[in-house]
This record gives sequence, C-alpha cells and structure tokens, in this order.
Amino acid sequence: MIKRIIIVFILALAVFNGSIFVYADSDVKVNDTLYDARVKNISNRRYFDAVKEAIKEAKESIYMTMYIIQASGKGNKRKVDELLDELARAKERGVEVKVILDENIDFTNKGRKTLKAEMKSLNAYRFLKEKGIDVYYDESSIYTHAKAIVIDREIVIAGSTNWTNTSLERSFEVTTFTKSKPLAEEILEEFKDIEIREGVDEFIEEKDAISVSMDFLEG
Repeated sequence: MIKRIIIVFILALAVFNGSIFVYADSDVKVNDTLYDARVKNISNRRYFDAVKEAIKEAKESIYMTMYIIQASGKGNKRKVDELLDELARAKERGVEVKVILDENIDFTNKGRKTLKAEMKSLNAYRFLKEKGIDVYYDESSIYTHAKAIVIDREIVIAGSTNWTNTSLERSFEVTTFTKSKPLAEEILEEFKDIEIREGVDEFIEEKDAISVSMDFLEG
C-alpha cells in the first residue's frame, strides 16, 4: 500500500513538473474551453452538398479562408464553380462575404530549363472581385493553410477539404460541420491574425503565369 502511494506521488510530481516546463517555455495563449455544440461529419463526398446548402441558407455573413480555390475560369463549370456561384448569389441577396486566400506561388515543371510560376487561386480571385466580394490574399511570407468557413457567426465548417475538384470528387478528406456560436466567434478572432497583402491587384497582370529560369532557382 505504501509502495503504491509512493508510485502515485512520483507520477503526479512528474506530470506537474512537465506541465510547468511546457507552459514556462511557451508564450502561446492556450484556450482549452470545451464548447457545447452540434456536430456532424461532412467528410469526402458529403462536403459539397452540405456546404452548398449552408451557403444558400446564409442570412447575414460568410467568412472563409481557403488554401486553394481551383476555379475553372472557363465555360465548363464543375463543383468548385458551383460553390463560387453560391457565394456570388449570397452577396447579391445582401449577405456579407469575405474570403482570404493563400498567396504563395506554385511552381510547375514546364520543361527541363523552365518552370511555370502561378499565383494560386487567381481565377477564383478574379471571379470574386468581379462579383463585388471582399477577397484578399495573405502576406506571401506566411502560409494560410486553413480550410475554414464561418457562416452567420454560428456555423463552422473546417477540415482538410480545399475547394479543388480533386478534393471534392476524388481525395479522402475529413471535415466537420459544427453549430456553436462561441466557437464561431473564437475562429473569427483567429481570422483577424491573418496578415493581408496590400495592393495585390497592382501585381496581377493579364497573364496568369510567367516563365522562370531553372538556373535562377538553383542559384
């Protein structure tokens, strides 16, 4: 019995000291609040219908961050374009819509000596701008890798799903649909920490891409 008490005491002391060590070396504010919420799984092929319907039913606001939005930019519309159309219709009926995109450039092999440098989500950016939607790129020094949508300050849709045809039609993705006003407000506060790139329109030319020398990239 005494031996068991000693072992428990040692384990408790180790946990206590460990927690002191973790927080002493970190200046990150940790919010460990557990919210009462209604949650459903909209992973994989369930995502599209659930998000499209949620956007249709939005009454006041839609705020979102998305790592990639792969709009077709052509007449042949696919699921991503349908979601973008729903955002445009929401804007038309008076819903406040704001979108933040990740600005970092993608490089795609175009040959042995050149690469194609492409600003991600450019077609989507242009489409949303044309529809009068507030759309921004983040600062290029950071990655906004979140795929999150907050609707009417109550619904939070978050997970791994990008707005790409691959994510919506083929990839294995995990995403949840959560109803919780406190959680929604906290996520919106997180959005405020994203640094917005100023004057991005001045850097967007008519061409979607430029050729970059491989020698330049290799230094």
